[in-house]
Amino acid sequence: MVRQVRRGFTLVETAIVLALLALLALLIVPLGTGWADSANVRQAHSALLGAVARAKAHALRNASAASSGAPAALLVVSGGTLCVHDGTPASLGCANAAWSTPLSAEVRLAGQSTHCVAFGSHGLPLAATIGGTACAQAPAYIVTKGSQSVTGTLI
Repeated sequence: MVRQVRRGFTLVETAIVLALLALLALLIVPLGTGWADSANVRQAHSALLGAVARAKAHALRNASAASSGAPAALLVVSGGTLCVHDGTPASLGCANAAWSTPLSAEVRLAGQSTHCVAFGSHGLPLAATIGGTACAQAPAYIVTKGSQSVTGTLI
């Protein structure tokens, strides 16, 4: 009598392997999400610091010919967008900005999602009010996405 050797996997073995793969996938998804959130926070943080440098450069150039004590440039965070204005805009927003970029994470200046920092013609922060909002001179900021965050103080 010839014995037949069966090759392959049984249904039980296949089900166990699939269950283990599903368990691994459940463990890896939160790690991937945290990694993506961390990358978005780093990107938005870098954009914020770059925007501060850009606003100071615009203020030093003083393209709007702002007088001493008046804003020569304005950094604005509004509606998920970061922007720099030359001079003093009529309202707090990013319409007609000299430079703007969308943010990949939430940025809050002085605890608010819409806020500003005004710079005088010497590139230093100064007090200003735009559209009823008093711009901060050295605001604390927080950049968040999911469970990831970065905090600091501008200027």
